Amino acid sequence: MKFYVYILYSASLDIYYKGFSTDVEKRLEYHLNSIHKFTSQTKGWVIVYVQEFDEKEIALKED
Repeated sequence: MKFYVYILYSASLDIYYKGFSTDVEKRLEYHLNSIHKFTSQTKGWVIVYVQEFDEKEIALKED
């Protein structure tokens, strides 16, 4: 299994959000369609960075 650190950007809020997931596309859908307190402020999140890791512990350190 691969692990990913990702950064989302919202132009309307002019802010970045950094997260961790095993499925970045599915996680983006969660951010766009959920009631997550921070990311629910806008629907305009786009992925601007993804880094893949083989080990969860290393990915979490990067996060």
